[in-house]
Amino acid sequence: MTKKAVKLLVLLLAALLGFYVAYQVYMILYPPYKTEIALSQTISDSVIVDGIVVRNELVIENSHDGIVNYLAQDGDKVAAGASVAQVFSTAQSAANALRIEILQDSLDVLSKAANLGRTSGSNLSYIVAQISEKTSEYSGRISADDLSGLAGYKDELTELLNSYELASGGQIDFSGAIASLESSIASCKAEDYQPSATIQTPETGYFISSVDGFESRINTENVYEMSVEELGKLLAEAQENTRLDETHCKVVAEYTWLYAAMVPKKSVDKFTVGGRYSIDFNYAQVADVPVTVKQINYNDADDYGVVVFECPYLNASIAKLRCEQATVSFMEYDGIKISRSALRLVDGEQGVYIKYGSTVAFRKVDKLFETDDYIISRPGTADGEYLALYDEIIVEGKDLYEGKELGN
Repeated sequence: MTKKAVKLLVLLLAALLGFYVAYQVYMILYPPYKTEIALSQTISDSVIVDGIVVRNELVIENSHDGIVNYLAQDGDKVAAGASVAQVFSTAQSAANALRIEILQDSLDVLSKAANLGRTSGSNLSYIVAQISEKTSEYSGRISADDLSGLAGYKDELTELLNSYELASGGQIDFSGAIASLESSIASCKAEDYQPSATIQTPETGYFISSVDGFESRINTENVYEMSVEELGKLLAEAQENTRLDETHCKVVAEYTWLYAAMVPKKSVDKFTVGGRYSIDFNYAQVADVPVTVKQINYNDADDYGVVVFECPYLNASIAKLRCEQATVSFMEYDGIKISRSALRLVDGEQGVYIKYGSTVAFRKVDKLFETDDYIISRPGTADGEYLALYDEIIVEGKDLYEGKELGN
């Protein structure tokens, strides 16, 4: 072989080697496929609905002019004949009565501390824990712009601080503060502070301090006959009129209430009568409300169905709910989330291709839940026939088949 031929052969081999190295580097940096690690995720199956809260409500009319001060809190149980509100003829008389109440509560706290004296053997760590808890509650209310009951929190905190000081050996002279409070109370009582009228509830029930105009429109009997069209009109009307009348109040006879919801057609068949679910009211900060489906009204010609839920749970936040958007949760699924673009059908079995060493392998999926975009698969065992945790799913790639060499 001539020197020229040898030189050409060496150049050719060098070029081939360079091409091979460049190709391998390119395949490493830009592989012809894309993978994702199969990780466990928790997915909640839910549907967003609009609906109306339904209760059997008795409106308590207020025929008196003036400032209304409610004595009961929303959700409180009140007995027939109980006073639920006071009416004051002027704003000043209402302010005087409120100031007397606040001052009297503070006086009671100081009087109790003065009579207590030094508390021997008190558990200081327990008192400190209570102070910390009460301070946290107090600041949390302020941060949430919830100013209701703050005076009570202040008095409770003051009592705890006094207890700590006395229990730790401190000496406090309450006489000056007590005298000042008694003087302030006497000054307020020298002015008009008595209510001009009181309002009683005619029936036993759960108290709500406002009315919205729907009390006579819907109840726990006619809601079961409500059509999609009728419910839609009520919801539209509620969106236009959101004002609450706080000069009148009402009582609810039963602790149990209903929620009639407009459910999209594609989600109606997810519900069953007697099925139990959880509801979050999206704009009312009311979450994890347990409900049971009582009735489903649905016609194939409609785009929505009416699902009536029942809830045996009532508190101050729930008591004022009326027309609300909510998220209804069915259940949670724990498994591997797989994009639909990664799914393949091989010999009639749905599954995915994974990177197994340097080759392609097929793994079946065990579907728990699906949407238009993804499925949730129950994890299989390592090296089994089903997709397992930490398998490397090939989510993008061409000409894939079992046993194919990936080349890198």
